[in-house]
Amino acid sequence: MPLTHFTISIRCKSYLKKYFTTLYGDPIELKQSQAFADTILTKLCNKSTYRIGEKNANICHHAVKNYTGKLIMKIPFNFFYRIDKSPSIELQYNINLYLQKVFEEDFCEVVQRAHTWANITKKIAIEKFADNHAIIIDEEITYEALKQIEHRYRKDPKKRNKLVAKVSLHHSITEKGKN
Repeated sequence: MPLTHFTISIRCKSYLKKYFTTLYGDPIELKQSQAFADTILTKLCNKSTYRIGEKNANICHHAVKNYTGKLIMKIPFNFFYRIDKSPSIELQYNINLYLQKVFEEDFCEVVQRAHTWANITKKIAIEKFADNHAIIIDEEITYEALKQIEHRYRKDPKKRNKLVAKVSLHHSITEKGKN
């Protein structure tokens, strides 16, 4: 039987591991033609963009060394010769930045939607989001850190406009479905 997949592991923050494994399973199967998978595969294949200065390399090494989670990614075998089977610290750091961005976007959208439409307090919305993704608050990430992520995202003009557009679009689609 021919091999169809191989796996690699990426060190990450433990709450990111829980978030992504609740969405995609464990191991995460990277299927082509899915935006999330395509982005990760592109990052894994493109080694040249991860040459950074010594100061930034020290930051990457320190950060990745402190990550306690490990994402196992199941990759189609046709990528076997294009991907380093043990991704560099810099590459793992770069992938974590992407994972963090995806997490923040979804987290903030869900919290904002719950607060705006369902009239749920942000505290309860944050706690429910964590529960839905098996994230243990104050163990993997503090409530204050989650609150700060939401606050910073909401206060950033570019991100706020994107968030308002997503929430408004989803709300108008939902309202049309009720009529």
